[in-house]
Amino acid sequence: MDLGSRHDTAAVVEVAEKEGRYVVRSHVFAAHPDPSKPAPASHTQIQGDKIPIGNVENLIREIGARQTIREVVYDPWRFTRSAELLESDGFLCVEYPMTNARLAPASQRLYDLVIDQSVTHDGNEVLAAHIAGCVAKETERG
Repeated sequence: MDLGSRHDTAAVVEVAEKEGRYVVRSHVFAAHPDPSKPAPASHTQIQGDKIPIGNVENLIREIGARQTIREVVYDPWRFTRSAELLESDGFLCVEYPMTNARLAPASQRLYDLVIDQSVTHDGNEVLAAHIAGCVAKETERG
């Protein structure tokens, strides 16, 4: 899960293994502070400029109520307290800082899975738009 701040988005992404492939589903919350302008494509529009973290926590609990969650992987920025609450509910939460040292190998692994056609998504238009907008960024680590 990745949590945005103000005028931003937050996403909860589910990854499940099915028939030798990874299937990805996402749920995006988008802060939409100006109702006079068209809202960006998103699953859940939040009026105002801030996404309530409790909404994200509750979504994770809802997912956990209908299926087994192996682990909740999260960026610790703004989510450490939420991880503590979810752990008290019985979820295994794994901190994954968004640093080049961590993201370069993860991005390479995702690229390899895509090339091998070992990963797919559920056809969600918002996720497809985010995927289409991806651009590789070279860092000192690759």
